[in-house]
Formats: sequence, C-alpha cells, structure tokens
Amino acid sequence: MADKQAVIPINDDKQSFGRTNDAPPSWFARVPTKAITDKGISHAELRVLASICCYANNQGFAWPNQSTIKKDVGVSQTTIDKAMIKLKQKKHIEIVSRHRSHPKWRRVMGNVYRIIHDDRLETDKLIDDMHNEDPPPAIEEEDSPRPPDGNDGNHNEEEEGKELVEAVALSHWYVRAAERSHGQLRLVNPRAVEAVVTLFRAGRTADDIKVAAEATLDTRRQAGRDAPHHLGDGVFDK
Repeated sequence: MADKQAVIPINDDKQSFGRTNDAPPSWFARVPTKAITDKGISHAELRVLASICCYANNQGFAWPNQSTIKKDVGVSQTTIDKAMIKLKQKKHIEIVSRHRSHPKWRRVMGNVYRIIHDDRLETDKLIDDMHNEDPPPAIEEEDSPRPPDGNDGNHNEEEEGKELVEAVALSHWYVRAAERSHGQLRLVNPRAVEAVVTLFRAGRTADDIKVAAEATLDTRRQAGRDAPHHLGDGVFDK
C-alpha cells in the first residue's frame, strides 16, 4: 500500500507573508536569468540579489532596507556593501531613488532598486506603467445594454466587477506565460487589463484568449520576435 502524502494545514485566518507575521516576504522571487548564468557573480552577490528580488513588485522595483537584507542573507554589512557595488557594476540592479530623491517614491526613506531582468526595457517606462492610475475610458451606452425589463438594479455593476476580476487574473496569467515563453517581463497595468475587458466584450472567452495567446507566443518565439506587451497587442491578429 502506497504511503499517504502528508497534508500541510493552512491557516486562512493568518497572513501568509510579512515579517510582522513571522513569515517570508513572498513565496518565491524572480531572480534574473542573466545573473544566475553570470559566471563572474559570487555566492554572496547572488544571495544579496535574491534577497532584494523577494521584495520586488511585478515591474522589478524593490526597496528593502539594509538591515532587512542583512537579516535575510546572514552576512556582514561589509559583505552587503561590496555585493551592492558589484551588482550595480554588472548591471544586475540599478538604484532609481535615494532617500526620497525620486518623485514617485517620496515616502521611501532608503534606496529603491530596479532589478534588471531585461535591459531593453527602459526604467522610466516601467515606472510610468507602474504608476498609471488613469481609469479606463467610459463605456458607451450601446456597449452595455440595459436588461430586458428596463431595471438596471446592481446587475451591471456586479457583472462588471466579476469581469474586471477575471481580466486581472488573465493578465497575470499572460505575464507568466510570456516569461516562460520568451523570458521577457510584461506588465499588469490598467492598459493590459482594459485590453482583456475589451476582448471579453467582443465575445472572447478566457479559454479562447489563452489558446490564441499561446499560439501567438509560440509563433513569435520561433520567428525571433518579442512577446506581445499584453493580450490586446496583436494576439488575435491574422
């Protein structure tokens, strides 16, 4: 008789992440492949970089303080300082703000790092996309017809809310798919989510979109072309 697999209980009432919960900052970290394959990177440098990656957002920006990195990695401050110098020289990280020097990070006292996954992506463009909070354009009346009985109620709001949640989830799926296919970082921003909403309202289902996206990624990879920036970027072009 085969042994039963151990079941790890999950406490849903407790936060999964964060030092205040005695938990790691995230389940995993996106460490740049070019750093992993860098034959000249030292063990300490890679561990320091990996620690910073644990705190990075989807665009690759992170701002852990030095004491946090020191506690995570378990090395001296001198070792961290030397590792930082080397990581910047080798262009694995870039400092985009020092002590509130960047207007986008006025509340961050220390350094804000960009982890460089793809050096073809411009830092300013990543920052602009990350902080693009503009709402999607208003939907024209004919794009959101009234129910047959003429009573709107909360139906449209509830449906639009579900639609938006599914669009965000699908946008995150595409980020992972593009990274697997091309090793390229793509963004989940309002533009990307709005593109999925547009596809939904054109009659596309989530499964339709995934199949088309996988086919487009495969075609572009074989042709040596970049992955689309989002699911509305030529995924359904013939």
